[in-house]
Amino acid sequence: MKITVLIATRGIVHSRMIESVLKNLNQVQDLEWKFFFTHDLPIPDAQNTLVRNALEWNPDYYWFVEEDMLIPDTALFNMIGLAGDVVAVDYPVGESQCGCVCKKAGEILWCGLGCTLIDSRVIKAMSDPWFRTDKTVRITNLEKMEFVIDEKVPYKYGGHDILFGIEVREKGFKITQVPEMTAGHMKVIQEGRSGFNKGTHQIEIVDKIRNFQIYD
Repeated sequence: MKITVLIATRGIVHSRMIESVLKNLNQVQDLEWKFFFTHDLPIPDAQNTLVRNALEWNPDYYWFVEEDMLIPDTALFNMIGLAGDVVAVDYPVGESQCGCVCKKAGEILWCGLGCTLIDSRVIKAMSDPWFRTDKTVRITNLEKMEFVIDEKVPYKYGGHDILFGIEVREKGFKITQVPEMTAGHMKVIQEGRSGFNKGTHQIEIVDKIRNFQIYD
């Protein structure tokens, strides 16, 4: 089995992320893996470039991991075990610690790319670019998560994962998640100072979701 680890970076990655990814890779037997990085590319160019570069290696799975994620033990093992088309591990984002898996009536509509495994069949069934931000999903009813797609208004930030999830489902594939598992989200709360032996950054790890995106 061949897996690519796809990491879009702003130019810096967390060492704990790399450590947790390697630990997960080593927990899966008979696995051949390869890392792909991008540097300084915007959304969605970074994500599309990663897929384009990884295509030449012909992997069985594409594992997207964001630069500031802390991957739980056995996450990859469990994602592979679910044998899904797209399998995600949920994680908290922002001050509200909102989850990145959006679920309605038991079905996942879309998910973030912080820790997401995509079967190669999904990538091959879709066309380049796989990720887009040139149109917007506009929520018309937040309580019921009803929305329309505005073809004329691009996303100012993000949205590539939402549009990807919508197309995945339109192609007949299904998004699933590892149950009862949450990845950690890291951020630097104070940069280390030069000129001191103890010059490490202070890292905050948030691994609890306060607000789940679950709708009826």
